[in-house]
Amino acid sequence: MSRREFVLEKILGKGSFGEVYKARHKKSGNYFAVKVVDIDKISDVHKIFSEVHTLVNIRSQYLNQCYGTFMENTCIWIVLEYCAGGLCHDLLVHFRKIPEDKTCYLIKGVLLGVEYLHEMKIVHRDIKLANILLTEKGHVKLGDFGVSSELSVSEQVCKTMTGTPHWMAPEVIVRESDGYDSKADIWSIGITAYELLKGGPPTARLPSYKAFQRIVNESAPELLGVFSKECKQFVHHCLSRDLASRPSATRLLRSEFIQGCSILPREFATFMNSSKKKPPKISLSIMTGKISGQNKKGDVHWEVTNTKRKETEKNPNDTSDECQLMLDACDRLGSRARNDIARQFLFELRKMFINCELQNTNFCAEFYKDLNHIQAEFKNQGKLRCE
Repeated sequence: MSRREFVLEKILGKGSFGEVYKARHKKSGNYFAVKVVDIDKISDVHKIFSEVHTLVNIRSQYLNQCYGTFMENTCIWIVLEYCAGGLCHDLLVHFRKIPEDKTCYLIKGVLLGVEYLHEMKIVHRDIKLANILLTEKGHVKLGDFGVSSELSVSEQVCKTMTGTPHWMAPEVIVRESDGYDSKADIWSIGITAYELLKGGPPTARLPSYKAFQRIVNESAPELLGVFSKECKQFVHHCLSRDLASRPSATRLLRSEFIQGCSILPREFATFMNSSKKKPPKISLSIMTGKISGQNKKGDVHWEVTNTKRKETEKNPNDTSDECQLMLDACDRLGSRARNDIARQFLFELRKMFINCELQNTNFCAEFYKDLNHIQAEFKNQGKLRCE
């Protein structure tokens, strides 16, 4: 494989340690997801080689497949399976909550992938909706192994705190612990199931440091609401603080909740496609925009980390004037950005404003007020040139 064999058509987003592109193979016409990582720009080269090592050694229909890797100057190119169905996260952005039967189908697919990894003595360490991929035919694929870790035969534990805060198990966060094992992935699966059913993880509204405190110090979250007994028990078992009581992926696959799954891939594909026929339930005005360097239509693949919104009667298409000013500014600066790093920064900044506006409708107004205050201070000190 070489760079000349592929045409990079558009950026899909940023994965661990690199940008991911939708790429067409010139000879076959097939599409792949290509992760390009400049090793000169990452502080821990060992981690990217660890990801490559993991990817080339796994073979499961429930995991995002790696077809090969190669070096081009200082960049590693990782050629992955392209999942045209997008991210599981996109479904939650659209529907806000996923029905119990569809959640069961998704979690079953994740468990099958995790069961394989754990049999290979690999801990994923970052299970969340943004790392669950969907094929066009409705199949579930677990991806992004950038922070995965192999368990040594002698220790059988990991020692580093790695993952995404809201989905982390207590034993991963506590520094005084003796490490953690594959059971940490089970906790993350429980939080992911909770997120699908309720619209967000239990600590979605909290900043990272407060989320850490709650996960470590408070009792495990309970799934409340109109859900089946089997569903509630499944989440309860996943979120057991007692590692000895927290079940393995194999045991969870035999649970009543998962055994009761009757959804077929083609049925789930129909459900997926229905999300593309209806307007999303969050503002189109704040979810679309143009950033230089994307495709000709200006389409951008947005990843919204927290999708839970306040239960208010506010029209979902309404945004504050201050929020719209921030989004417009990101668009203008993005159109003038001269390199991918600047464009990606503005892309992430725009997502931040979207997320914060959904969580706190006063955020952008307060942020805008603070900016004006800072600007006034600089003017008073003669450090800001005004046109």
